[in-house]
Amino acid sequence: MDLHQQPREFVKLRDFAKLSPVSESTIRRWVTAGKIEHIQPGNSGTTILIPLDALARIDAAASAQGTNQSLGAAPTNDIPGRLPKWKTTQH
Repeated sequence: MDLHQQPREFVKLRDFAKLSPVSESTIRRWVTAGKIEHIQPGNSGTTILIPLDALARIDAAASAQGTNQSLGAAPTNDIPGRLPKWKTTQH
């Protein structure tokens, strides 16, 4: 390790979810799919730790898409076809 390199700070998955704009279950899916960097010091079923700098990458991915959605989120209007009546009716 380089002497000038700062050590990375890791937080538990639940704490990371509280800091991020996405839910804990979404982050768990990303961990399973390998979409977000993490470490698991013990065997499977133990605490999952995520580096805090991954939060900046999630925000950057959302900004690059030009939306408020985060990494791995599907666009809201991606289903072809007619809109349901409740969406087309104006009140």
